[in-house]
Amino acid sequence: MVAQVESTFSPQSVIINHLGKVNLVNQTKRSDGYGNFVNDHGAFELSKPNAPEIFSVIPKGDRTMQKKKGY
Repeated sequence: MVAQVESTFSPQSVIINHLGKVNLVNQTKRSDGYGNFVNDHGAFELSKPNAPEIFSVIPKGDRTMQKKKGY
């Protein structure tokens, strides 16, 4: 999770405003540890006019998923 947030706030990131949703997107792919290279998208909570907060970070571009453990 920390690697996702760090990647989102890197100098290579750009702001994308689409349909009122503001995302900070890292244009440089990073390894997610499962053999994927992903771009991290940071979504912001903008309900407070003077204090935007990071709401979520979503890795985009992953194809290989972690195997689920059966119990």
